[in-house]
Amino acid sequence: MHNSFDFGKFEKQLLEALQRNEKFIKILAEEETAAEKAKKMGLTSMGFGRWGKDDKVTHKTSDGKLEPIKAGEEEKDQDKKEKSADTKSDTKTKEPEKKAADKKPEQKKSEEEKANPEAERLRSIMPGMTKIGRPLSTVPPEQLKQVSTRIKDLADRVNKAKAAGEAAEDFDLCQISIPGTNLYCGDHKGIDRVDMPQFKGTPRPGSDADKLAKDPKSGEVDTEAMFRDMLEKQGIKVSEPEAVPPESLKATQRNMQGTKVAGMAAALAENPEHPAITAPIYVSRDGYVLDGHHRWAAIVAHNAGNPDKPIPMRVRVIDDGIESLVQRSNKFADDIGIERKSAPGGSSKPKEEPKKGFTRRMLDRVKSWGKKQKEEAKAFFEEELHKGKTPERRSLVQKTRDKVKGALKDVKHELKHEAAVFRDAGRGLQGFFRGKGPNEREKKAMKSVATKVVMTAVVATGLGAAAGGAAALGKAVLIEFIPHVVGESILKGAGRAALFAGPEDQTDDAMMEKFIELVLKNMEEMDIPDEVIEKAFMKYKGEE
Repeated sequence: MHNSFDFGKFEKQLLEALQRNEKFIKILAEEETAAEKAKKMGLTSMGFGRWGKDDKVTHKTSDGKLEPIKAGEEEKDQDKKEKSADTKSDTKTKEPEKKAADKKPEQKKSEEEKANPEAERLRSIMPGMTKIGRPLSTVPPEQLKQVSTRIKDLADRVNKAKAAGEAAEDFDLCQISIPGTNLYCGDHKGIDRVDMPQFKGTPRPGSDADKLAKDPKSGEVDTEAMFRDMLEKQGIKVSEPEAVPPESLKATQRNMQGTKVAGMAAALAENPEHPAITAPIYVSRDGYVLDGHHRWAAIVAHNAGNPDKPIPMRVRVIDDGIESLVQRSNKFADDIGIERKSAPGGSSKPKEEPKKGFTRRMLDRVKSWGKKQKEEAKAFFEEELHKGKTPERRSLVQKTRDKVKGALKDVKHELKHEAAVFRDAGRGLQGFFRGKGPNEREKKAMKSVATKVVMTAVVATGLGAAAGGAAALGKAVLIEFIPHVVGESILKGAGRAALFAGPEDQTDDAMMEKFIELVLKNMEEMDIPDEVIEKAFMKYKGEE
């Protein structure tokens, strides 16, 4: 027997459901989610439920609603959240240490700005700068006079030699230093002048550069416009000319022709607005000179002799770190057909391939090592373990990629009492993937966490073929290489990071994994720099 259907009861239940649904639809229509409202207003997520534009927080979420932040409220709200996060993740005994750590970057920044009032402006122009030296105006006059006098003496020698129809004896300007600054070649990258890119120079016969219009006097061609076009096609931004104090920049190359600089300085003495010498030069986002070292040095020399009438250095900033930029620029110059220039001394004899010369120097240095260690050193170079894009390197990176998630979990557990480090790394990654550079504290945290994760993942692979016949020595080099790659990945910045970026509301772990993927890509492609190899070799020998 079938139960009778109560149509009246069903009708009542259906009506109630429709009414509830109608009410729910009305609520949704009246109140959009905070995220949707924020995005419609053109705001981006700043983390911790905060939203804003141009790195300025303007709104926050409260009970699911988007509310504007009143003056002074953002700082209080953020401090409250940070304090809450630290209380949960750390003990009360760690609180004084946390507060001291939080204050250090602020103190360092204020001290740096006190020593150099332009520090903040310079970092906005060259966001990759790690250290900003003091301005020439703070250097004792007697030190500036010594530099100015030395340059003038060189200029006099050049003029006398020309008058006598002789070649002036040259002098490497990098032997001159100004205490407290990076002038002239403090913090240089150890690159010979012959290995630096040239955008204006003698074209190789039959090359693309040889087809360009030549200077009637020198026979040189200018490929600068083509270089900028190449960067644009690769998605690398180049700024419009900006005026900066020349002493804030750093030399990339380790030698400069003093006689050439002296001649330019003498020309500036006659005309401080000399168009060819004061034309903009190219610099990297971390403040290193790419092309125009001698013009830059001449302006520094002029300012040392005329501290009351300094000439600013006009720069075009390329959004790339200097080491990557030198490789990229040299490839461009070689491909288009610009001959490299000679080192001080005037020899035009082609220089040996730098890697071959370095290899011989390193093998000479290990002659006193034991038989096993010498064999490992020889195998390291013979098996080209320093080269990127090799099958061995690709294999190691793939194995490392498979271990990243587990390594990140292990590192988070290991550093569970250092919540501030992960918090700073998370904030840095948000800025990194939004196309804006992290601050120094955030960079340090990003490098610390990413290096530990990659190192842990690499060790978990057993290193395998990456060490080849070099065994322990190869591992030692790899361990030195990893922090270098992480640092370079941060310096290369958001230009390449955009390729790996996803939604803005990703978790810190997801962003860290994406950043490490970028690091691994660089690790697969990059050659290991000579200075990293040398440091690892000597460290290995010391441990042996």
